[in-house]
Amino acid sequence: MSLRSKCDRAIAAYLRAAGVAQNIYPANYTGLRALPCVTVLSHSGRKEVPMTGNYRFQVRIRIQGDAVVQPGEQNPGSKNVTIDTIVAAVHDAMMQETSDANAPDSNDLKATRDFITVAGRQLAIAVDNTPAGILLAQNNADMAAFSMVGLYDSGLDGGNPKNSEGGAESAYWCEDILFEAVCTGDASASDVTGIMGQVIPAGAPPAAGLVPVTVVPCWDFGANRIVYGRVFNGVWDFQNQ
Repeated sequence: MSLRSKCDRAIAAYLRAAGVAQNIYPANYTGLRALPCVTVLSHSGRKEVPMTGNYRFQVRIRIQGDAVVQPGEQNPGSKNVTIDTIVAAVHDAMMQETSDANAPDSNDLKATRDFITVAGRQLAIAVDNTPAGILLAQNNADMAAFSMVGLYDSGLDGGNPKNSEGGAESAYWCEDILFEAVCTGDASASDVTGIMGQVIPAGAPPAAGLVPVTVVPCWDFGANRIVYGRVFNGVWDFQNQ
């Protein structure tokens, strides 16, 4: 399927796991959308390096809310507070820095893109044996081959969305958080490793004197969230995030 669509679904899955809002959708979501909502749209993809299959997408994460004051509404300003709270949560979730234990002060977004990669791939695994869970995994089977190998914040935008005539839609307002994401359909392209598709228990602290050799984001299937995993001489020790 479309790599652009994969990017949308992976980011949306990560933001859902991070709990930034109740209603989070990829751009090609076909159902009814409830406000306030977060919509992820990747567009304007271009080749990052020719012949590699890597594409750099302009990503617009739109937080949209209702601007209409309803009859009897006592606190119209609460709409602004709700939107601002979601904007802050999305921004914080997308600005996670390095997951490399050996470079804790690195100014990159590797942790975020690692989380997005894991959350995206998890969509291809049925969360349960119900018909709905199995169907969801089947519809996202292509996500098993996905990696986000680069992520860069690029700005903010907002205002009123456009209606079908091209004018401002005054019934709604939106805030946009902009990124550039480099993605590939190759699951082996990312250095994200770990255990997915099963419960990851919180382990006891490792024996004194052992040095962590890697830090990886993994999926806690039981709690439906991402956790950080550490490997000490081949022994997994998990800390919930």
